[in-house]
Amino acid sequence: MLIVYGVLAIGFLLYILAFNRQPNDGLMKTVIGMQILFEFAFEAILVNRMGGNFSPLLVLFILSIVSATMVYGLAGTLLAATIAGLFYAAPIAYDLSKLLPSIFETAHIRSMGISSDEAFYTVFLHLCLFYLIAFISGYMAENLLFASKELRKIRLETDEILENMHSGMITVDALGKIIYFNKSAGNMLDILPRTAKGSDYKTVLINRYPEMYYKIELALDTGYIESRGEIEINIRGQSIPLGISTSILKGEKGEIRGVIAVFQNLFEVKLMEKRLRDADRMAAIGQLSAGIAHEIRNPLAAISGSVEVLKDSLAPDNQQDKTLLDLILTESSRLNRILSEFLNFARIVSIPGKQANIIPVINDVIQLCQSHHAFKKGIEIDFAPSRPSVMARGDADIFRQLLWNLLLNSAQAIGSAGGQIKISCDLHVETGGKVWTRLSIGDNGPGIPPNIRDKIFSPFFSTKTDGTGLGLAIVSRIVESLEGKISFDTGEWGTAFHIFLPPEADKSLPVKEISRALRS
Repeated sequence: MLIVYGVLAIGFLLYILAFNRQPNDGLMKTVIGMQILFEFAFEAILVNRMGGNFSPLLVLFILSIVSATMVYGLAGTLLAATIAGLFYAAPIAYDLSKLLPSIFETAHIRSMGISSDEAFYTVFLHLCLFYLIAFISGYMAENLLFASKELRKIRLETDEILENMHSGMITVDALGKIIYFNKSAGNMLDILPRTAKGSDYKTVLINRYPEMYYKIELALDTGYIESRGEIEINIRGQSIPLGISTSILKGEKGEIRGVIAVFQNLFEVKLMEKRLRDADRMAAIGQLSAGIAHEIRNPLAAISGSVEVLKDSLAPDNQQDKTLLDLILTESSRLNRILSEFLNFARIVSIPGKQANIIPVINDVIQLCQSHHAFKKGIEIDFAPSRPSVMARGDADIFRQLLWNLLLNSAQAIGSAGGQIKISCDLHVETGGKVWTRLSIGDNGPGIPPNIRDKIFSPFFSTKTDGTGLGLAIVSRIVESLEGKISFDTGEWGTAFHIFLPPEADKSLPVKEISRALRS
């Protein structure tokens, strides 16, 4: 019996080692069930040889019944108790020594020297004990299994929530060991979570992110809680603002058990705040520009007209005076052009309910560029649309103004050396599923110097001697008025501006208000 039991166990172990895999539940339950059956048979022999109905080894049946609860639950444990009862009672109630004399001793009730009633009640009580142990252990095992499943489910859900939240999260225990480090924290700090977990937070943070380290250290040492704090971190040469909050984990006696630090990338928030400030400033500048332009334009027209009359009335030999008058006319013309751009900048308004195909507008502006002096022979404009129609919010006139300013800016960046301007227009889907109409205009000029990259959309900022500094400001104002967004990439290879516009018309106003806006 022991040999068979050993062969079964060794064979199962060799199966796992040979195939190098976990056995499935069905196979595992089958093998364990066979082992329990062999245990019951072996225990029946021991009980029979060690006192039968009064053997102290009856407890072995109870241990085997309890072990069955770990695998088979309540129903399986009751079945195991039934089988255990059969193995226990059969040698006592029937004389199996005649069938297997080398294994069983004579144990028939008549040969035990006790009454049949006494033997019956003793066996009955033992069987009841088997079933009672089976019921209690099976019930507890099922409750434990249910609780463990619920706990595992809650833990998986909690881990999934924490792992997929956009905020970074670091948990440090009282000894300074990092016990939790989620995926977002790894992405923001450029640290692998598996290398951070279990490490000392000082080793991980103090050299690369000292501000974050001191926030956590302050919380651990003093219990000070940071709420909505801000720090700056440097990732691969780029400064990124983080919003950070810390909280304390306390024990039953109020002692500090650990610190939780939650932080978010504020780069987009800061960028949005800057855009809002720029939008407010540009709106104020636009109103001021409109007022100034109207006040200056009328006297300027009178001055230009008067100078024209004076020039015609001068004697032919008075060349110096004519030169001075020509200078006045030239500067007046330039001032008039600046005032016109001021007015264009001030008048940029989004008209709701408009939508246009941007492809033919691009082709029209390219034709216009070919006859302009800024686009020299060495400048090539490359545009190969992937589709005949790409719709965007806005109208053809506002798109012409936007495209003209961007193309003129690219041509001026390329200069007399010549180069290429590449235009593309397509649909772009963001990670969150939002669809944009994307217009990209790039050139192979010298690129934008790092020290002025944050100023290029500011009104009146220009690096050209004869520039007004309103070209890109007008572009930014147009994109903003259409509820779009603009970005750029630049380097030694050149500069590329990317404009994202909603493909659909603005439907925020009722039809009557849209018609009224169009008529005005």
